[in-house]
Amino acid sequence: MKKFLASAAAVLLSLLAAPFSACGNGSDGLGVERTYINDRGELIIVLTDGKELNAGKTEVYEDFYYSEIVKDGQITGYSVRGIGNLSSVKLEIPSSYRGRPVTEIGEGAFLGNRYITEVKIPDSVTKIRRYAFENCESLKILDLGNGIENIGDVAFGYCTSLEAVTIPSSVRFIGSDAFSGCSALTDVNFEEGVKRMGRSVFTGCNALEEITFPESLTEIGFYYELTDGGYTTSTLTDGDFSMVGMFMNCGNLKKVRLPEKFPEIPEWFFSGCWSLQEVYLGKTVTKVGYSAFYDISNLQTIVIPKSVKEMAAFSFYKIPLLKEVFYEGSEEEWNAIKINNNNSLSSYNPETGIIDNSEAVLYFYSENKIDGVTNLWHYNNGTPEIWK
Repeated sequence: MKKFLASAAAVLLSLLAAPFSACGNGSDGLGVERTYINDRGELIIVLTDGKELNAGKTEVYEDFYYSEIVKDGQITGYSVRGIGNLSSVKLEIPSSYRGRPVTEIGEGAFLGNRYITEVKIPDSVTKIRRYAFENCESLKILDLGNGIENIGDVAFGYCTSLEAVTIPSSVRFIGSDAFSGCSALTDVNFEEGVKRMGRSVFTGCNALEEITFPESLTEIGFYYELTDGGYTTSTLTDGDFSMVGMFMNCGNLKKVRLPEKFPEIPEWFFSGCWSLQEVYLGKTVTKVGYSAFYDISNLQTIVIPKSVKEMAAFSFYKIPLLKEVFYEGSEEEWNAIKINNNNSLSSYNPETGIIDNSEAVLYFYSENKIDGVTNLWHYNNGTPEIWK
């Protein structure tokens, strides 16, 4: 196919006049209504909510729009988007255009495409903008390449056929809701490298059973927006529950291992994970946030690190099968923890050794067995074991 310059808008009118109908609506009803090139040669994407996105000066070649990325007056690379009803089943993102690298996949680039089943991203791409592949319902196989640094908000949200993803070591940031609603996702593999993750990244991933986070992860559960310079922290408004709960309602999730240097379990983190049986909190957690373990109906055993200083309201709540709480510190250290009354782990009775609000037995860590003391435990090959 011949190359068309965006500045030659008349040549493109027949291609661009029709609505961008391939892009269905995402989880919040967001879709692409139409696209057009304005008189300055800029690609304008009109969303179904009436908002317009300006992708900048753009050229068209074969199946893609190429938008210039300009820094200090120089074109340093290109951002790519699909054209109209792109019907390629196996999508391979080009690595270069006009002798310069393709470094970004643009905002809403393939949003709502119903045909793509496989995506291969080259190592040249460093950013995947928000909504890039949202609601690509047939997407099953994803190769992120080895150059990605930032994955934007809802980038792969509601890709309901996606089964597995490997996060390469190059990734430093994953935005909020990046993989939310991926209901077929069963395998998430992190290579060491990612440092920050937004909220609700895996919310509604109902098939996910086990996940281990990399030790490189230092911050999780906050809401970020990807900007040209990287990412910025945003403030949530009251009542904004769309961004809370990293694994909220992941009903099949059974096992989670957090990194050792993890400071806080954010609010609603595991709320509604009915099948959750095993959680490793790491050794440095200081606070368990509001409703973090709310409505965990199958959880029977919890190991609490001695680093914990505070348990917020409802952080452990509606855990009807809870039987054993293994605390890695002493009874004196446990009593020093600030535990909100609206909590299944409050109201410990030292005479019975039972936490009254849950009727679970509380055990304290001891390297050695002490005669006459029945609520002590130790590790046996990494597994909690009660001294008898």
